[in-house]
Amino acid sequence: MHFSRYFDPVKVSGDDAGASHIHSTPQEDGAVSRFRRGLRGYLISSGAMTAKLGIAPSSKPVSLTVFMRDDAIFEQEYRLAESFHPVEIELPRAFEYRVEISGDFKLQVPATTPFIFESSVSRPAWISYSGPHYFYVPRGTRELIVDASPRLSLVIPGQSRRDLHPADRVAGKSYITVKVPAGADGQLWHTTTLTRGQIMLLNTPPLFSFHRTTVFVPRELSESEGLSTNQ
Repeated sequence: MHFSRYFDPVKVSGDDAGASHIHSTPQEDGAVSRFRRGLRGYLISSGAMTAKLGIAPSSKPVSLTVFMRDDAIFEQEYRLAESFHPVEIELPRAFEYRVEISGDFKLQVPATTPFIFESSVSRPAWISYSGPHYFYVPRGTRELIVDASPRLSLVIPGQSRRDLHPADRVAGKSYITVKVPAGADGQLWHTTTLTRGQIMLLNTPPLFSFHRTTVFVPRELSESEGLSTNQ
C-alpha cells in the first residue's frame, strides 16, 4: 500500500494497553522497544521543538540520522554503554522528519515525542519481544493483510490475542490474511510483547506508535475518514 509522507495526529476511542516495553522487563521511564537490523521512523513536529529520544546499542555501534527531505540535519553514532544515550534533536519547524537508525538497539520514546516507525514491504521492522505497538485499521477494511516471520502477536479490538506465523500464510502466497470483525475497522489495533521477528503491514498504513496517545495516520486517510485529534 502506498501512502503519503504527510501525517496527521488522531485520537481514536478504545482501551489503552499501555506504553511499549520489552517482554518480562520492568517498565522504564518512557516507552522502550528493542529492534534488530535497523529502523525507519518519523518525527512529526507541529512547530519548532526539541525532540528527545534514548538509544542503547545492543552490541556494535549504531548510527542515528534525521533528514529534512534529503538533507541530514542530525547525525550521530552511539556505542555500547551501561544506560541509554540521551538524544536531543532540534527540529526547526513543522515537518515530517525521516529518522534512519542502523544496527541492533533499544529505543526509548517519551510520550511527549511525536515519533512513529514504519513496517512496510520496502522497510519492514524487525521487532524483538517488544510491544504494544499501535496501528490504525481504516474504515471498511474487511481483512487485514500482513506478514510475519517468525511471529506477529496481535490483539484485535474486542477479541483475544492471536499469534501469526509463516505457517498461517495463504497457500502459495507470502502473506497472511486476518478477518476484520464487525466494528473492528476504524479502530486502533495493537501488537504484544510476544512479537518477534520481521513484520509487515500490507493493506493498511504501515505505521506503528509506542503510545496510544501519539498515533498518526497519512493525511489522505485522516481527511477521507474525517479523523481528527478532537475525537
